[in-house]
Amino acid sequence: MLFDPSIFRDPKIGMAFWHVKSKCMQLIQFSDNINLDVVESMIIQYSPSECLIPGNMKWSNQVKNVMERNKVLCNEFQPKKSELDKVEEDIIRSAPSNKKHAYANHDIAVKAFASLKMQAKGTELEDMMKNVEFLNSQEFIRFNYQADAGLHIFETG
Repeated sequence: MLFDPSIFRDPKIGMAFWHVKSKCMQLIQFSDNINLDVVESMIIQYSPSECLIPGNMKWSNQVKNVMERNKVLCNEFQPKKSELDKVEEDIIRSAPSNKKHAYANHDIAVKAFASLKMQAKGTELEDMMKNVEFLNSQEFIRFNYQADAGLHIFETG
């Protein structure tokens, strides 16, 4: 997950998810409020077990609070900017021509994807990250931790 630090009131957020069942990288980018309500909605609906966030991120304490509230293990990492830029360039260069526009419109999500690729380097996951799908944040229901706890949402199978 990455944030555009130049926007303080309504942060621009990019997220990259590895979806195990579909074996697909899912990228999403959106603006959120200072409470990170959209981030929390995404976390509740995706139920990740772990989150990687850059250590230098301006909003890292708020993100950690959202993750802890939703029982997600949160790990900080500090990628080297030059390495991250190279991986990001490789992702954009190898993108299918019919998705170039989507990659351009999801610049922060692509950075999050590059960060995840760096963490997966040398693992079997690295080879599986070729199928990429772009998500629309408008398709997600907006609700927070209290709403989730009150609904008693659970997996059915």
